[in-house]
Amino acid sequence: MPFVKPFHAFKPAKQLQEKVVTRPLENYSTGEARLIASENPYTFLHLINPELDNPYLRGTRQELIYKKIAENIDQFIESGVIERMENAAMYVYRVENNGMVQTGIWTLTHVNDYLSGKIKKHEHTVERREKLLADYLQQTGLDANPVLITYKPLKPVTVIIAKYLNTGSLMDFTFSDGSKHQVWSITEKDDMKQLQEAFADLECVYIADGHHRIASMTKMGQHSASLNADHNGTEGYNFFTSVYMDTNQVKVLEFNRLVRDLGGLTPEVLLNCLQKDFDILPKETAFHPARLHEIGMYLNGKWMKFCRHVEQLAV
Repeated sequence: MPFVKPFHAFKPAKQLQEKVVTRPLENYSTGEARLIASENPYTFLHLINPELDNPYLRGTRQELIYKKIAENIDQFIESGVIERMENAAMYVYRVENNGMVQTGIWTLTHVNDYLSGKIKKHEHTVERREKLLADYLQQTGLDANPVLITYKPLKPVTVIIAKYLNTGSLMDFTFSDGSKHQVWSITEKDDMKQLQEAFADLECVYIADGHHRIASMTKMGQHSASLNADHNGTEGYNFFTSVYMDTNQVKVLEFNRLVRDLGGLTPEVLLNCLQKDFDILPKETAFHPARLHEIGMYLNGKWMKFCRHVEQLAV
């Protein structure tokens, strides 16, 4: 039963939408990010890592990096690159990419829902990365990369989404990778109340993407609460941005890893070991898992499909 609420968003100026929006920094090599930053004065990358503009910045992150980010934020606001929405709202967010259309609700979620286990996770996180993200959030106040949360379809949510898809969009642009992004503002109080009630009825929801982000926001929120003698749970640091897409809207992709050596085993010995736990089927072409407990492996020039033994799944 997650607690969600509307928020005052910043959005790119209409004529700069595709120039401001960027993929997360980790999706670029350092060279790619520096090139984008040097060619595009409006990219959000300037608000993530100002070292892309000046690699010779020296000093602590708080003294130099965060100070420069604060200056860049002020400049973006003063020059109209980004604009603060007048009213608090929830949003319908739609993305079209590679023939797939996904639509959900962009809102704020309380960190207590993560701490209580109502928001389920499926990954472990790295503490160092958590701390870096928490420091960034604490110092900049920018929460621009929402956690993707999935849930069992809810008719009231679906109805409200359909209602706003038939109205004029707040944002509508195509990103450099060809993906199309649209945002609609939900400002009617009755609609926002229905969304809050619908999500509150859910027993639990699941993180689809953003384990480090949600863990970092939680750390930051707990730290801020410890410093606030008048903490009451309603402060901004208690919430993180999140996009809710029901299970009909998300596609689970395979998780690929390259193994550089077999730890001294030959391919034959490795396969013999794996046969204890898996049925192994040779495949003529690349195999992509389609369901739980399936694994594809390319070994020694051949593709194979691994299926976990049925009797082991019942244990």
